[in-house]
Amino acid sequence: MPFLILIALALLPIKALADEFYTLVKYNCDQSGDRIIVTHIGAYDEEGKALISKKDQNSWDPGELRGMQPTDKRFGAPKTIIRTCRLSDGLYTFRLRAMPENFKNITGQCGDWETASVVVLRNDRELVHVQLDQSCYNWKAPVITSIQIHARQEKPILATKSADEFFR
Repeated sequence: MPFLILIALALLPIKALADEFYTLVKYNCDQSGDRIIVTHIGAYDEEGKALISKKDQNSWDPGELRGMQPTDKRFGAPKTIIRTCRLSDGLYTFRLRAMPENFKNITGQCGDWETASVVVLRNDRELVHVQLDQSCYNWKAPVITSIQIHARQEKPILATKSADEFFR
């Protein structure tokens, strides 16, 4: 009898205990510092959930920006967040958009992996247009962790980490 109970328990579906990684993109219009700062951070499990729970009107989980079609497991149109910021040399427009790796089906090779793209314009002229993560297929590609744009400077300052380091 104990053997039959053991077999029955072995056949029960058991939820896999996999680590879940959460990411957050933060936007800061720092007028006193005459700059815009965008940060991209992440954490696993409970620490990641705590990170997401502290988000405000200028921070977003890229996964919440993707549109989902309710009838099936396909992505719909991604949402775009837009913010503006006046610095000493003009008006800046920040755009954040979800970038699902697998647009066709979330059960595909990348699953529901997604990142975000960031675009920053100064007086309608593009200064930055980047994807924060390059691909779920390329763990050697850098992940952008911050973007700093200072008024009167043409080139933004991008900080990166390797994907292995970012997702550690």
